[in-house]
Amino acid sequence: MKKAFYSLLALVFINLSASATYTESTSNGYSSPISDTNLSFEASVSGESVKTSWDTFTKDEDNFIYYKIIRSQKNSSPVYPDDGYIYYTTDINTNSYTDKSPLEGTTYYRVCAITSEKERYCSNVVKIYYSDDGDDSSDSDSQVCIQKTQAAIEKSTGKCKVFSTPCDIPSGWKQVEKCENTSNQDSSSLSSSIKEKLDKLLANFVIKLESKYSENSKRISALEKLIKELEKITKKNIKMKAMVNYLIEKIELKIESYQDDFGNLESIFQNIID
Repeated sequence: MKKAFYSLLALVFINLSASATYTESTSNGYSSPISDTNLSFEASVSGESVKTSWDTFTKDEDNFIYYKIIRSQKNSSPVYPDDGYIYYTTDINTNSYTDKSPLEGTTYYRVCAITSEKERYCSNVVKIYYSDDGDDSSDSDSQVCIQKTQAAIEKSTGKCKVFSTPCDIPSGWKQVEKCENTSNQDSSSLSSSIKEKLDKLLANFVIKLESKYSENSKRISALEKLIKELEKITKKNIKMKAMVNYLIEKIELKIESYQDDFGNLESIFQNIID
């Protein structure tokens, strides 16, 4: 039953990919980015620098060429070569880099391992907010936002909500382990292995989506269409509801992150001028 469900899910994602006109080979000559969570990329503010580290690439080490560290303030899922790079090394055993010239404001960091086969294995993204006001107290305005969901309760109402990152939690809210008594609570019955498979399936879809579209409105439209397709599955097979609800919850968080992205404001201002 589960194998049939994963096959059905894969078909949904493939169909959505086709409707979004993705191609396995992009216009820059590289294959579509592949999500590699084993790289376990980390980044943090340290004084006037941003320190990054990652685990050694193991997916296709025989064809490894180099690591590329990418950062972007416009793309929440930066990739090489689309968003350039700030550092590279051909040593597969190198596992760290310090950005000594971090950008003011919010910046997205990640590492991609590039192979001779033009494959791009890209890590998780880390969102950094850095502010330098010119004195020693600047560190107090700097924070690291790891791309990991975090549940929180609003103190005044008791309302519980899952945020895209801990840094998205507004004042007046308190972090909690999870939200109880939510409509998607049945997803908590899923095993860790099933959640891992679902996360990987969605992560690969999102990385292709963000590589294809730079406009958040188009990304949101594709994800909303994906939700509708997933909801059709539960109508046909109620037993799969927990898995679908888990995916939809993740997708809604992604949509929310696009809606809150500062890039939307930049686009509005630019469109007025144009």
